[in-house]
Amino acid sequence: MSRIVIAASLAVAVASAVSLSARQARPDLSGKWTLVPDLSTPANTHAFGMTLVVSQSGETVALEQQTFNIQFVGAYRPSTRSETGGTMRTEYVADGADHDLPVQTATPTAPANARVVMSSALQAKSYRAVWAGRQLIIMTRDSLLMSRPNSEPVTIRRTIRQALTLSADGSLIGESLIVADPIPGAFFFNAGEMEQPAPVPVRSIYRR
Repeated sequence: MSRIVIAASLAVAVASAVSLSARQARPDLSGKWTLVPDLSTPANTHAFGMTLVVSQSGETVALEQQTFNIQFVGAYRPSTRSETGGTMRTEYVADGADHDLPVQTATPTAPANARVVMSSALQAKSYRAVWAGRQLIIMTRDSLLMSRPNSEPVTIRRTIRQALTLSADGSLIGESLIVADPIPGAFFFNAGEMEQPAPVPVRSIYRR
């Protein structure tokens, strides 16, 4: 009996040592990162914005990205273009569990002379984050309610896989892949079906 107890204790000690070693081996992604467009694919795309600020503490990793809202105003053709920018900060707990993210319910108000072509509203959003070796993987799931004049609104569900890896030369590799429900062709053309584009993986290189 004593041998069994000793063996079990050794197994627990070894497992704890392996877990501690894995945590210690995790890279520190913290810092302000800037996109290197020439090293990113496809061209004119980015996985985490033009700049990315990462704050890392224990199991929590916070990502702060630039956001832009572009608005076109005009009866039939865009006559005025206004662009406002801001930042979006999201904290992820890399514990492998599902977490809900807050959903902003406020809907922006369009100008009186604007012609609304399409609008979307976030309905729900959740994520699961985990360290896979030296790579941080974030799986986000959300649903969007899309509507446009003279068409029935549709709910689109999306799964977004994002990954962050610190390369040997100190660069930050950001990867993103978005897989979404197909959109009925009638939503855009009021007749027939449209060919759905295939998901395109984005790979971006960032440097401090």
